[in-house]
Amino acid sequence: MTTLATEIPAYTDLEIGRHPLPAGFKVTDEFMRELQELNPDKIIECWKNRELVVTVGAGGNASGRGFWLSIALGIWIRIGGGGGHGAESSQGFLLPDGTRQKPDLSWIDEAALRLLRDLYQSTVDWPEYLPVVPTFIVEIASPSDKRRDNLEQQRAKCEHWVGQGVSLAWLIDPFDGLLHIYRPGADVETRNRPLSIEAGPEMPGFVVDMAPVWE
Repeated sequence: MTTLATEIPAYTDLEIGRHPLPAGFKVTDEFMRELQELNPDKIIECWKNRELVVTVGAGGNASGRGFWLSIALGIWIRIGGGGGHGAESSQGFLLPDGTRQKPDLSWIDEAALRLLRDLYQSTVDWPEYLPVVPTFIVEIASPSDKRRDNLEQQRAKCEHWVGQGVSLAWLIDPFDGLLHIYRPGADVETRNRPLSIEAGPEMPGFVVDMAPVWE
């Protein structure tokens, strides 16, 4: 771990890992945006306004897996009657405990979408970190996660998502061919290379062809 100085230049080329923030340091969306601009090849999240968590982007095949999931989600939203709004990893969320996280894929339901429309005029005006809890998120393990043994950190992230109010979280581990399913108040369900997956009562009718994810 590295204790960071408060000057922005100190945050250039951040190393992968967890970095405690100085006591009393105020984290803002503008600060997180500058960090991202200074570290364009990284994904930077802030946990409980106390530490930065730096990982690398999915890249390559992992990014392609997210693409197929995004297509399935988009079709369900627009054609399958799901409604609400879907987003990829550029959209973050400001959670009740102050954590700023960016899942690989997310969906907010109609109630949350109406709230955001009351707060902002259009999706163009949305901030980088929305002050709502998504209903559904997906995290996809990257080659870096596997090499650095960061899968445990990814599991902790999914548990945290659910603890903050997410109804359904999927962690996809393409290297071992596993899909981990998280729900509030339930044990983690793990499936081995499912060819398809139905989201269940949280997202009626959302069924995903998982074959491209395991290729």
